[in-house]
Amino acid sequence: MYYGNVSLNQFGSHDIYSFILKKDFITFMRIDVSIDTICPWCYVGKRQLDLLLDNYDSRNFEIHWHPFFINPEIPQEGLNFNPYTEKVSTRKNWGHFNKLLQKVTGSVNIEFDFSRIKRIPNTVDSHRMIRFANEADKGSEMLEAIYQNYFLLGQDIGERSVLIDIASKLGFDEDQTRKYLFSDQDIINVKEQNQRTTRLGIRTVPAFVINNQFSISGVYNPKILEKTIKIAIDFRSFEYEDSCDPKRINGDFWEENHAK
Repeated sequence: MYYGNVSLNQFGSHDIYSFILKKDFITFMRIDVSIDTICPWCYVGKRQLDLLLDNYDSRNFEIHWHPFFINPEIPQEGLNFNPYTEKVSTRKNWGHFNKLLQKVTGSVNIEFDFSRIKRIPNTVDSHRMIRFANEADKGSEMLEAIYQNYFLLGQDIGERSVLIDIASKLGFDEDQTRKYLFSDQDIINVKEQNQRTTRLGIRTVPAFVINNQFSISGVYNPKILEKTIKIAIDFRSFEYEDSCDPKRINGDFWEENHAK
């Protein structure tokens, strides 16, 4: 069953419209988001999610960021921005892309400045930094800082010195960050997670999976994402009103599929 562009995998024959207006029951919610750190639409999607969750108690939501490589063939040293964009997009398509992007940026307070961007970086290390920051429950803050440095300031987020500086400004120890980045830690994990995400059928990012049951890919009117979360909340209320065990409710769909 589908509701707009939203896949409702387990609703069966329930009348979803009777659920949407209920707001008095919110329990633990898990949101898995697949993104790339050089994807402007992913930055828009993150901001839309941030603004939406401001309407709820953040303690009820657990956000997990998953790596997805838009172009896994980008070399470790990255590529020059202008030749790359000219190769993959005509001037007409690039103009159309910018117009579409500008239509939504105002609502999420992002001022993209592509004129500052000189490099298309390999994103393995920036995804590693999100994992590194997750250990201090700062994964979302790290992702936001990486996006700001790349899309607003034109920093090369494929350069480890840039990532170390970003982490330092977020309060991370510079020596520990450097030691982590110049090790092999999490490199294989990030690459394998990208492959597993693809095997889950995700082809477009950002991709949101809510409570392992409801999914939406791409950036739409934010009301679509809002409706998806409301449906997930109301479905949780309907199905588990007599039991609120987060471990039993959420299951391990994402972990099980990422373990294969």
